[in-house]
Amino acid sequence: MHETGMGEKPHGYVKLWKHHAAQDEANALNEKAAERGERFLKRYGGKISSEWMFPKIWQVLNEAPDVYAASDRFMEAADWVVMQLTGMSAGIAARQVTRPHGRRARATLKEFFKELDPRLENVWRETPRRNLFARAKAGELTPAMAAGWA
Repeated sequence: MHETGMGEKPHGYVKLWKHHAAQDEANALNEKAAERGERFLKRYGGKISSEWMFPKIWQVLNEAPDVYAASDRFMEAADWVVMQLTGMSAGIAARQVTRPHGRRARATLKEFFKELDPRLENVWRETPRRNLFARAKAGELTPAMAAGWA
């Protein structure tokens, strides 16, 4: 990770889905969502997991704000793979916590994250938002990827 300047900072590396160190952040996110009556919480059985991206992002912000500030983007591994193949994100993270439709829903999400932690006010806008259904086509292979398959 020396190319990115993260050196030996643990938060500068990829986090696996099964990484549960963001449990405190997940708990606080769940409490705030329940307190505000956020509809998205019901879609996930009333609980957002510490394995999901938004608690992990918040953990990085809390424990390593320098790594957060130096990061170009946060994205799910599945989004990264699709982006490598097609040049477009599938929006996996958009299904976690968020599924906003329309200006009102997006404003509510911005308010939710800002209330959760003012530093997260724009976190939803900073993550891939394209939201494809599981069986939808993400796009065509990039020319480089297509050449690799020939």
